[in-house]
Amino acid sequence: MNKKITVEYKINSQYLLDSYYAQSGVLDKEFAESLDRSIADNMRNFLITFDDEKMLLHNQDKSETNTYYYQDFYQIHKKADGYLFFVNCTIFYFIKFDLFKPEHLTILDNKLRPYYEKECDAPLAVIDNYEVTTKRILTGLKYLYRNITIGMFVILFIILIDFIFYQISLSMLLGSIFAVVGYQLCLRLSVNRIVKSVNSVYRHAIITFYNDKLECTYKEKLSGFKIKYSEFYKIRKLKKGYLIQIQKYSFYFLFYDEFTHQQRQKLEESFKQNKNYC
Repeated sequence: MNKKITVEYKINSQYLLDSYYAQSGVLDKEFAESLDRSIADNMRNFLITFDDEKMLLHNQDKSETNTYYYQDFYQIHKKADGYLFFVNCTIFYFIKFDLFKPEHLTILDNKLRPYYEKECDAPLAVIDNYEVTTKRILTGLKYLYRNITIGMFVILFIILIDFIFYQISLSMLLGSIFAVVGYQLCLRLSVNRIVKSVNSVYRHAIITFYNDKLECTYKEKLSGFKIKYSEFYKIRKLKKGYLIQIQKYSFYFLFYDEFTHQQRQKLEESFKQNKNYC
């Protein structure tokens, strides 16, 4: 890149909407408009200049310039319609491709390519369509309540043996059978109520797994959280998937078929570094 490349952009609600959609895959118009209203008038108009090693961010309203070297960015991501330049894990600049002339974009892309998705920070796996469903919650709760279930079947077996050899009353046997069946039915009904009670905003999410943490972003609203694996109550490898417990009875359940074999191998290597993995 022998010459400098300069683009001009203005921060408004549409820019913010595009930025956070590129960053998290969530379109939250209400959030973008609220954030836009909070930005001062002298923080709107910028010139960005790229050269061989750095990006210059010039505030036209205040005549101030900040310098960012490519190698010092926390991350640089290339998205479908622009670049995300992360100053740290939460602060970033989004520069759309359509601001550049095609020949300038080609030159800049060659310069930035070595910085795309630094390997140490790249996601190990991403679940784009995590949904709170009856099947998911029921699978997790069956494990958490497994001791109760096992105990009820042991009692039923003992009563059945007594009925066969010691001729206890039929009503006691039937009562025990109804108790076991009723317990299973009540568990399913409880799960149905849990799923229906979940606010639609928090029912669908994007879950991203990194080497040391999990990031959850809700798809219907620009919000979420990050938790290091070491901070979870337990991370369990079960027959059908991973049970990731925030607390004893609060969890995420991920089915194995939501990951590739290679992703599972990488995830388990990361999980094993923590004492709460079992």
